[in-house]
Amino acid sequence: MKKKKILIIIAVLLIVVIGVFVYFYKTTDFLKTNQQLFWKYAVQNSEIAEIFNNEEMEEIKNKKVTNSYKSTSSLEIKKDDDIYTIDVNTNAKNANDIFTVTEFKKNSSNIIDFNLVKKSNLVGVKIDELANGYITLKNTNLKDLAQKIGIQDRQKIPDNINVSTYMDILDISQEDISYITDKYTKLMVSGTSSKNYSKGESVEIKVNDKIHTGTAYKISLTENECKKILSDVFLELSKDSRTLNLISSKMKLLNLPSESTEINTISNKFSEISKNINEIETTDDEFIEVTVYVENYELLQTNIKIKQEKIIKILFDKENNKINIKQDLLNQGENNNKFILSISDALNKISEQVEEINIQNEVSEDKTSVTTKMEIICKDKLNIIYSSNTKITDDIEINADYDNSLKIVLNDLSETELKNLYKAIVENAPKIYEEKKVLILNESTQSADNSQAGENVPIE
Repeated sequence: MKKKKILIIIAVLLIVVIGVFVYFYKTTDFLKTNQQLFWKYAVQNSEIAEIFNNEEMEEIKNKKVTNSYKSTSSLEIKKDDDIYTIDVNTNAKNANDIFTVTEFKKNSSNIIDFNLVKKSNLVGVKIDELANGYITLKNTNLKDLAQKIGIQDRQKIPDNINVSTYMDILDISQEDISYITDKYTKLMVSGTSSKNYSKGESVEIKVNDKIHTGTAYKISLTENECKKILSDVFLELSKDSRTLNLISSKMKLLNLPSESTEINTISNKFSEISKNINEIETTDDEFIEVTVYVENYELLQTNIKIKQEKIIKILFDKENNKINIKQDLLNQGENNNKFILSISDALNKISEQVEEINIQNEVSEDKTSVTTKMEIICKDKLNIIYSSNTKITDDIEINADYDNSLKIVLNDLSETELKNLYKAIVENAPKIYEEKKVLILNESTQSADNSQAGENVPIE
């Protein structure tokens, strides 16, 4: 009997100990390998997408369909002593009645401005230098319209133009995000082993003026290992119907030619990319090192080091909905790594000009307003600043310019009328371009070259 009691006590203790171990394993980093810890926190980078893709943003998007709203945005490009700005002001009764005024300036001097209008399925533009009224079209059967005008390669013309925003393109369901993250994380993990992972030294990281101490977990991959993982990912993408459908839907929002957005076309392109990656000559030299820094089971920062060329640091301040991306070039010489150049030489050259990116997106407490700010700091005294604000409100400005102006609907014109209009626009557009180019490059020659511009196209 005594032995039986002892066995029962031992069994209970074992159950308690196992339970404690399971609890700590599930809720803490206790007993987890470096590989498990790295991926546990690396996948938290997917939360960055939530800055533009969350319930608050979805609510504002839905309100814009049936409610009036106004939106202002500004793109400012600073280069040396010059400032180029594009200001956009929109007032909308709803998603089918929108009026937008756009102005392009250099150092506060106007270069060109134009109006955009959307009335149900009708969209139009008015550029004073181009025509003396609105050139509009019914947003349907655009391939037929292209045929009437005589445009070649009609298959490259979409059937209709999607009037979408960055929010529409970034709008991905949480289910799709979870599916993609889980599927492709597992695929990448299968291409590595424990030797690829390690724990690094803790470092101090500044987030929103507060110093944090981050524990480092890292993965290091050679060129050969990266090649296999990338090739496997693109090969799997070519067979992944769910992700292919998602990509196709987003490409359609960009008004790309219909054949480019077909599932089979995208699938074949991914297969081709996978094959091309496999054919790249690579070595066992270290290619990439990714380090995640963690404090209190939360991701602080992710560092991506590519060869000995550059380090990209990604910091997501959840509390303030801010993203900060910094790039430090470790080697100022020309990049001649075959693997990097084979993937995208042009993209690599462009990215090397960027030093820092700051992004912030804020939704008001009442879910009626969203403000977005983005700053891109580049080399050679080039800064790009974008800001926008959209507010659901009844206090909008009703602009009567469209109603009071001359207008034509391209779809309603005869083939002869369309070809004549098309010819006039094609002849006039290059003259307008040359005039505006002079204004952009050298304002002092404005008056001398204004006479070179042709007369605008008469609507009636």
